Amino acid sequence: MKIILLLSLVIHFAFSDVHLYICDNGIRVWGCEIQIDLCYTSTDPIDSFQLKYETGNSCIEYLDFIPDPLYGSTIYDPGAVVDYGFSITNDGILNQLGFWDTLPTDYLIIGNSNNGIQIPATSLPNEHLLTMQGGFLCDNCCVPGDMGPILDNIASNLGGYDGFYDSNGNALQSSASFTTWDCCVNRLDCLLDVQIPTKKYLSDAYPNPFNPTTTIEYNVEIAGNVSLVVYDLMGREIKTLVNDFRAPRTGGYKVMWDGTNNDGSLVASGMYMYRMISNDFTKTYRLTLLK
Repeated sequence: MKIILLLSLVIHFAFSDVHLYICDNGIRVWGCEIQIDLCYTSTDPIDSFQLKYETGNSCIEYLDFIPDPLYGSTIYDPGAVVDYGFSITNDGILNQLGFWDTLPTDYLIIGNSNNGIQIPATSLPNEHLLTMQGGFLCDNCCVPGDMGPILDNIASNLGGYDGFYDSNGNALQSSASFTTWDCCVNRLDCLLDVQIPTKKYLSDAYPNPFNPTTTIEYNVEIAGNVSLVVYDLMGREIKTLVNDFRAPRTGGYKVMWDGTNNDGSLVASGMYMYRMISNDFTKTYRLTLLK
């Protein structure tokens, strides 16, 4: 089922210097995780900002700034706050796999220029400011969601305790848009316009035997972390091909092995094993490297 975005405008000033809104195609949902890209327009360069928000009735349990958005195997632009070297203070901590080690609690994001470079003024559409990532309450994960309370709360704070500031510390007048989307009965259907595959699988590598490269296809039935590792016949790890979050995807995923180990060195010719582990699924195949 596709997520449907409906934008409404909340204007707090007749002539706003800064306007926040959700970017076009700026909401990505998979499993019980969500990423939200916030875009902006501004008539003045931005030297610092504070954003305070609440999850409201959005069914989102937590949300916070993420410096390196990764969705499936795609890395997204983290936005102007990273591009222009802003230092960001927030109390949620993500680990290297993109999962929260420490969940956010105060819902306050503070950004400051620490190199004298400001976020430039712009009137262009879909200028990406930052990305937030969070998770849904997954016991009853999919009631219709409403992003409105999040940005509505931001809008109510902008220009007050929270807001955008120029290099002289002057507050810039601000406004924000909010959005809603028509969610789904089953959270696993909330994969944008992607249809859920009917099965999980790990394919035979092709070609096999191979030299110099071989390709392995796989897919998952339930979103979760996927491990795909090459071992020698003694069970020693040779190369980690995949160690990442994956959601079900039409057409599945492909990964290539070029006969190197984790250090990047070519391994000896011979027989190897590769094993995929994801949720309750484990599968192992053999393949042969020729030289």
